[in-house]
Amino acid sequence: NLFIEGIKYSGTENVVEGIKGKLEKDLSKFGNKEWDDPPSTEEMFFLNKVIKFDFSEEEKNELMEPIDEEEVRQILLHEVDLDSSPGEDGITYRILRKLIHIPSFFRCLVKMLDHIREFKNMGLLENVGVMKLLNKKLPSENYEKKRKLTMVNKSENSLSGMIWTKRLKKFILPKVLPKFQYICQEDQNVIDENRELRNVVNFLRSENNNGTILAIDFKDAFRSTSLRWCNLV
Repeated sequence: NLFIEGIKYSGTENVVEGIKGKLEKDLSKFGNKEWDDPPSTEEMFFLNKVIKFDFSEEEKNELMEPIDEEEVRQILLHEVDLDSSPGEDGITYRILRKLIHIPSFFRCLVKMLDHIREFKNMGLLENVGVMKLLNKKLPSENYEKKRKLTMVNKSENSLSGMIWTKRLKKFILPKVLPKFQYICQEDQNVIDENRELRNVVNFLRSENNNGTILAIDFKDAFRSTSLRWCNLV
């Protein structure tokens, strides 16, 4: 049995259909806009709040340049943590480390990754996935308490993500993250930030109000960033 948004699904076929419907509903929120489509009203609302930076042609070219063997080799040999990655990722990285020593395989892998970069799709290789649901902590029949792992196309998805994460951190992160972690104002530092957050929390508690404080880990800020959104920015 599996509960999804309060609805009980029983039997393998019904559970699969329930998960499919939930995923389609969640993914529909992101729309189906192409890379070069003009921004929507909602996207413009956020774009108007983003500080505009002008990148040089050299920076733009380097950000979008073709993926080469050395870039992939550097990531696989020096930048992936084989032990801390979740099971499927760690196993995939370990296998790829061996396979890249086969020249023909390595060339095909790099070409595939570069195809994804250039055409924003996976070509004849369908971007499908086999989902595995694991309990996060305790056994549960609640879909929201399950961890979802995708177990197909791990090599292409994982490596493409790491390549873009590295590029975005190199070119964009230094422009949007102040050197001394100032918060909104240049005369405020991390200590001032903590004091302000404490004041906000105390105010909300004293007034019995509800509120949300959002904390952003800038180190991993681009792990799940939409390339379309980066293009709009």
